[in-house]
Parts: sequence; structure tokens; C-alpha cells
Amino acid sequence: MMPSNAEQVSREVVLLPSYTKVTKIVNDSYRVTCISNYPNDTFWFNPNGQKLTNSPDSLLRVEVKSRGVDLHFIRISHTDEGAYKCVLLNGSRSRVSFDLNVIHPIVYDKTLQTQIASEGQPYLMKCVVLDNVSPRLLWSVDGQIPDKHEYRVTKDGLQIFNVSDSDTNKQFTCRAVNSLTPFSQSNMLNITLKIRTEPRQIGNAKVRFYGIIGEWTNLTCSVKAVPDAKFEWFYRARLLENSRDIRIISEENKSTLQVFNDDEEKFGDYACRAINELGHLVQNIQLLKGEKPLPPILRILSVASDEVKISAKHGITQMGASFPILDYTIQYKPHCRTATTNSENYWVLANGNSKPLENEEGFVLSKLSQGTAYCIRAALRNTVTVGYFSPPVKVITPIVNVEQVQEQASARMSRSFII
Repeated sequence: MMPSNAEQVSREVVLLPSYTKVTKIVNDSYRVTCISNYPNDTFWFNPNGQKLTNSPDSLLRVEVKSRGVDLHFIRISHTDEGAYKCVLLNGSRSRVSFDLNVIHPIVYDKTLQTQIASEGQPYLMKCVVLDNVSPRLLWSVDGQIPDKHEYRVTKDGLQIFNVSDSDTNKQFTCRAVNSLTPFSQSNMLNITLKIRTEPRQIGNAKVRFYGIIGEWTNLTCSVKAVPDAKFEWFYRARLLENSRDIRIISEENKSTLQVFNDDEEKFGDYACRAINELGHLVQNIQLLKGEKPLPPILRILSVASDEVKISAKHGITQMGASFPILDYTIQYKPHCRTATTNSENYWVLANGNSKPLENEEGFVLSKLSQGTAYCIRAALRNTVTVGYFSPPVKVITPIVNVEQVQEQASARMSRSFII
């Protein structure tokens, strides 16, 4: 007996969605259902003809449901590419299939974001896309189509006819478009051009530094150079290396020599040499002996509920006006018990809540809490360093009588109305 048409239809399998060609990007996901009235007899096969089953670590899952069998790509990789078949194995051998095409996302070679050329010479600017099928490259200069008198777009990149210093201020953009996919996929790479330059001095370089016996001093050396310069430091023509009292810290076109001034032998003539493949530059630097300001003499002038005014007389200096005083460094310690200790613990830097007195040497410390004991100390800062801290003084801010303040305010308002 021949099966009816209805019975033949019921033994067929159908794809949902019905695409027979599917294109996805690496790391995309995709789910397709093989519609079947016999889900337990319906199976998926991979491009190698192997029946697909679930495994704990697999990113390709087979899920049997009442309406059919799902094939779920959780995260697609390039190895998933190929033809997938769904087959009903209950005698009808009905089957459907789809081809999965996997492409890589557009990823640029980021090492080309900065490129180096020689001034006055032609240069081919490169743009390389990794793991992609022949994308089309579009170029722009400062957001505009490249001027044909200065540039030419070639299959290998952007040809610059004559590199000039002005090119270092321009933004070159390469945009890759994958025209082989049925959907738009494009992004861009911004490229900076640098011109090869031997090490050059930046502005008026600082050539005189001051140090304090028993403290570290930083000598700095900065240059403009392409490629980046390497640095060497010398003291009295002797090459310096990292040691117990010498530290050399170099970064992009800048180097810092840290010197511990354990004795006066450290003062004298230093030299910084910056070197790249095009040349070198020597900067001569002097390290001179500086003076640390003596502690000021503090005297309490007045105490309010939220501020205190303190006179701070400058100590006598040995070098006088050679290192003029710039300002104060003020620290305070709330809830202190005694001013006789100068412990380094729990001191708070007065940052934003202090200002100098108007008519004499000293300062105002504000934004304090009422009814609180404070220890306060200060140091003078000159053009070389912050000096020694003074012995702390102790103040107790009074507690304000709120009712009294309100009465005084009301009285002032009443007098203003009478006037």
C-alpha cells in the first residue's frame, strides 16, 4: 500500500531559518532548527560526516525538542566552517543541509599605528589587516580624500611623495571594507607619522639642580628624538650605573638620574647623553649644594570654632636670599593629646584649608571641627626643598553656643531694620 501525501510530508525535515548558506564572523553565535515530526530519529552531521553529539566542553550543542532538533553554535570558530546535514533516519532518509561560511573580523596590525619616515623623502604608509580575506582599503587624510598632488593610493598602501614636517600633525586613516560578505563589516585604523630626528633639546632645558646632604635629588634630561633615544649618565666623565646611591630611570625620550647626597662629593658636574641611530646630544648639568630651611617659630594668634590664626617667623638661614622662601607646608593632627611629641604618625596635610596671613608672616588654618584638640606644625618651602618641621603647637577649638549665635544674629537683623 502506497503512503498518503500527508504521511510523506510528515516524514520530511525542514530548516528554520531556511537559509542554505550562512555567513558568520568568528565568535558569533547561531541557532538553527531541523523541524521534524520524529525528533528522536533525527540527527545532525558535521562537515566530516560525523554524527553530532553533546560533550561537556563543546561549543556546538545539539538539543532535541518536541518540534525537532536544534543545532546551536555557542561561539563560532573558523574550524566550524563547512556543510551541516540534518537527516531523518526512520526509513524516509529525508535530509536538509546548509553551508556555514566563517570569516574573521577586521583586525588591524596595531604595530602600524605609528610609522616613521625621513623628511624630504618619499614614503609608503602601510595598513595591514590580519586574518581576513582581501579587504578593500580606503584612505583619508584629516578626514578628506588624499590630495593627488601629495599622495597616491596604491594596492600596497598610501604613497607620500615628499614627507614634510607638516605630515606629523595630520591624521591618516585607513578603513578596511570586507566586500566579500553579504553584510557590512568595516572599521578604521588611525595612523600617526613621525619624522626621523636626531636627539634635540626641548626648549630651555634645566641645567642647574640643588641637593641636600642626606637626601635624594632628581636630575632630569628630556629630548625630542625619533626613534626614541637611549640615555647615558656621566659624573665627571665617568659612566654611571645603578648602585646603592645611584638610580637611573628612563622612559620615552626622558631620563631621570636619582642621586643620594651622602656627602659633598656628590655635588659637581654631570652629563646626560641621548643617543639614537641618527646622532646624539649631550646636556651638561650641575648639581649644587642647597639649603634646607630651618623650622619656623609658631605662635598662636587667635582660635575660633572652625579656624586658627598662627604667626610663623622664619628661621635664620645661612645662605640668605640665595634660596628665597616660597610658602609653608602645614600639617595638623586632630584629637592629639599633647604637643610635646613630634611623632610622624597620623599627620594630615593642610591641602585647600589654609592660606597666608595678610599683614604678617603666618597662616590661617580653617575648616576645623569645634570642640577639638589639634596639634599643628609647619615647615618652610624654598626653591630647593621643604624644610624642617617646627615643634607642634596645640590648640582646642571652642564649642559654639548655638542659641547665643542665633540671638546675636537676630539682634543684628533687628538693628538693620531700625536703621
